Amino acid sequence: MSDFTGVVKRVAFNSSAADSVVVIAAVAGKKIVVHALAITGPVFVVTFQSDEDGTTLYINVDCRNGGTCLTFCDYGWFETVSGEGLWMLLPGAIQTAGIVIYSEV
Repeated sequence: MSDFTGVVKRVAFNSSAADSVVVIAAVAGKKIVVHALAITGPVFVVTFQSDEDGTTLYINVDCRNGGTCLTFCDYGWFETVSGEGLWMLLPGAIQTAGIVIYSEV
């Protein structure tokens, strides 16, 4: 059972674009805290960033064997810089899909 009492939101993504893809748009004055993540695709490594050319938040999400999952964490696996969106950096134009469970703080 989780002790998290905030409001969680969900967003699904499905992209075959090359390079950077926005997963969650920036919210003025708010950080995006990623509590859980599931991702599938033939991608070797996915990196998450705060904004398109921003701070690297989480690297080496390994999807070689069909996907990966970060289970729900009350405190969050990682968070963006305040006022910046969550971006996913792909190593090329590769079909990648998933879901992010997050909160805005």
